[in-house]
Amino acid sequence: MMKKLIIGITIFFYSFTNDDYCSEYSRGFVEGYAYSSQYAIAPVAPPCPVPFVGRTSEIDGYNRGFADGVRSYNNNKLNADEDEDE
Repeated sequence: MMKKLIIGITIFFYSFTNDDYCSEYSRGFVEGYAYSSQYAIAPVAPPCPVPFVGRTSEIDGYNRGFADGVRSYNNNKLNADEDEDE
């Protein structure tokens, strides 16, 4: 019971202290998705992931979002190419 309480409190405080990281993650994801193609329509960014240890600044959030956005675009493009081959 105590462990669940500590985890709940940690998540509660984390949600208030991580606004800058998450807003920059979202911005980076959208820009990263559109980076590979000028005609891509960026989707809504996924929920902000928990930052890596020591990587909690705004620029870290943007960089991770950008990398995730590029990866998401490439995965979607790869899946679309496989569907055309069938």
